[in-house]
Amino acid sequence: MTNTGPRPQDRVISTPGLKVYYRPANRAGDLRPGSTHKAMDKFLMSDDVQRVADEAAKDIADAARDLAVAEGSVNSGTYARSFVVLKDVTPIVADGNPRRTAAVINDDRAAAPLEFGNSRVRARRFLGRAGAPYHTPKGIA
Repeated sequence: MTNTGPRPQDRVISTPGLKVYYRPANRAGDLRPGSTHKAMDKFLMSDDVQRVADEAAKDIADAARDLAVAEGSVNSGTYARSFVVLKDVTPIVADGNPRRTAAVINDDRAAAPLEFGNSRVRARRFLGRAGAPYHTPKGIA
């Protein structure tokens, strides 16, 4: 099968100077004849992938902050300011293939109850909802 460009199901992630088309559930049949997996391994550990992951994480942090403010849970303060992008985190390994990634955390003491809920606070899932558009199949994020 020849890759002729983006397909309708592809997700486009771009930063200045780089555009990545993520195609869910790529299979060996999606590779050009003669391609090896080594090229993909090198790409997944590249600075380009790290840059895209960092930009996506920043977008997720901003979206989570905006959701929290828009829904009236917070209007400012430490919770809203505590969405942080962690760069240069240890690469994840999926199906034996390492890949660069970034993470978003909120270490404010209200973060866990607001995200997951407890006996007094209903789960609001700000980070979960903000990150959902970036979720990949098979639970790999």
